[in-house]
Amino acid sequence: MPSTMTGECERTEPESILIRAEGKTLPGDGAALLKEKHFGDKKGGLSPIEVLYLVERRNFKLLEAKKQIGFGELLLEEARLDPEILPKYIVYRDWRDRGVYPVEIERAPKVLKCGKSQPTAYPTERFELPDVPDTVCYLFREAEMSMIFDQEAAEKLYYDAWIGQLGKYKQEKAGNNLSLDLIETLHLAGQQPGSVKVVDAATGDQVSYQALLEFASHRHPGMGDLLEVYEDWRKSGYIVKTGFKFGAHFRIYFPGAGTGKDKWVHSKHILHVFPKSYSMLMSEWGRIIRLSQSVKKTFILGVPGMSKDDYDDTERADLLLYHRTKDGVEEPGKDQPTFLCITLPETLRMSGLEFGNALREAERKGLRLLIAVVDRETDINYYLARKIKLEGRQNDYYEISWFRP
Repeated sequence: MPSTMTGECERTEPESILIRAEGKTLPGDGAALLKEKHFGDKKGGLSPIEVLYLVERRNFKLLEAKKQIGFGELLLEEARLDPEILPKYIVYRDWRDRGVYPVEIERAPKVLKCGKSQPTAYPTERFELPDVPDTVCYLFREAEMSMIFDQEAAEKLYYDAWIGQLGKYKQEKAGNNLSLDLIETLHLAGQQPGSVKVVDAATGDQVSYQALLEFASHRHPGMGDLLEVYEDWRKSGYIVKTGFKFGAHFRIYFPGAGTGKDKWVHSKHILHVFPKSYSMLMSEWGRIIRLSQSVKKTFILGVPGMSKDDYDDTERADLLLYHRTKDGVEEPGKDQPTFLCITLPETLRMSGLEFGNALREAERKGLRLLIAVVDRETDINYYLARKIKLEGRQNDYYEISWFRP
């Protein structure tokens, strides 16, 4: 049955033969065509994934001692050797079907610093909180919020620094009281310990900064990481507000944004914190990124807490991917690849530590990291990571965008 697809997936004649003997697979005929299409190593030997592709998509016959081995038998055989082969093969097949070239990491040529991964520079401005001496924040523990009733302090914090919410959301003239979330309360109390006092609304007792942090960390085990990220961006001049409605931790406004008293601005970025000890389900990852793009916002992932000791030289990627250029298609042996690719099933969890190491691996090679998530219908979602250059930051940040090859 002829293929309805174009380019690389056009099938050859059924007579094409592959011969497997002594653990190696070589083309029985059509060797020139396979070499032209960048199959096989320097000696013409084919890898298991290449054989799978040729058998399934190109109608090659695989023979061993004159016995034909079908695709299903071959895939089961390879799965016993490599339990993770299926998502890797599905991505390999997709790339080949698109007329571009994937190369398995273990068979890839040595990649030097390619210079195809440049960080995106974000502007920064020096920011300091306005001084609000003798201000009391009343902590409402169950709501995880605090209130400032002093009108002068409330307006100064809100209009000069966009800390908290004056009145009602998008209706600041609806009241003179300032509502702060737990992170804003921690930031304010930590930055101005001599000026701002936190008082438990239920008991009237003063709450020390350390006790407030312990309470917040008990409610949210990752609170220390969230606060670090919040303060990274705040100190760089950015406005950081809750990202609850977008399924993320924060929404970000660039330096210079403010309430303006008579107008409202919209955030263009949302930020999700991905601590190194936390594992995120790939389906959760995909849902947040898709939502951010559907509302036309850039998705930023923060990876706090990574240190030099957390990085290693382990190869975590599966494929080098060659892509298209305005002049044609990049080719192995002739051009440098564009992407370093990790292939994952949607049901897998990935930790911040693994993600940080994969990004460092791509950075070392000068390649862009592409994360390929395979769902249970064999559809693939590609996510492209680009490092953010934010002066003075303590942690690592990346723009993550949905990518169409």
